[in-house]
Amino acid sequence: MENKDKAFLSGLIKEKGSIGLSGEEILRLSDLTIEAAIRLSQELEADGEVKILSFSPLFIVSHSDFDLLCKKVSVWVEKEFQQKPDLTGLSPEEVREKFKIHPKVLEFILKYLGLAGKINRRGEYIVPSGYKLPVSPEEKKLLAEMEVLLQKGKFRSASREELQNLLGVSPDKLKKLMSLLIERKKIVQGKDGFLVDSEWLDVIIARVRNLDKKELRVADFKKMTGLSRKYAIPLLEFLDQMKITRRRGSTREIL
Repeated sequence: MENKDKAFLSGLIKEKGSIGLSGEEILRLSDLTIEAAIRLSQELEADGEVKILSFSPLFIVSHSDFDLLCKKVSVWVEKEFQQKPDLTGLSPEEVREKFKIHPKVLEFILKYLGLAGKINRRGEYIVPSGYKLPVSPEEKKLLAEMEVLLQKGKFRSASREELQNLLGVSPDKLKKLMSLLIERKKIVQGKDGFLVDSEWLDVIIARVRNLDKKELRVADFKKMTGLSRKYAIPLLEFLDQMKITRRRGSTREIL
């Protein structure tokens, strides 16, 4: 019976290919328990047929299709930048739309390509490994202005629209300038697009870690940073992403 179940699962994952297969689908389409599905998936992974992307919840993908998709994504990213010299970066959403990839599969493809040195993550965008954005004389002047804004702390309490107005640039131009500052490690960017200057972020992290307590209230964090709640909350969420803090109800646990 086990060989029959294994053959069934093997056929199912071949049919799904790079789309991937969840534990929920396996349970729905077979009489397997989740424990049996995990065990058989591990056997198929040892045979080189599948890649297990996560155990809880279970999610598997065809090994050969995953490798092929990695190559296709890598080639496409490189080609896009060769054909579009002014391109500042590709978003994961653009890659997902291009190849119709399941978000979980895409997450692992980007991680794999990053470790393989094929791509770099620049904030929320993807660029080929080693890619350097061209900088015009006008952009150099704008970058100098942005460095001044950084020193004045403007990035801590200004939206993209406000920065755009301060610099007198278009959204696309601001996107490129931000990419250049990220490339130069002057600013860092969270998953939701939140921006903060790197040096100040290091100071805040050190202050949080040096507190004589293991809990951090929003009111205390506002006082520490001098930020209003509007900007303190996104920064706290960014610290959560960085595993500096963890939200517990209305407070943060310092990790």
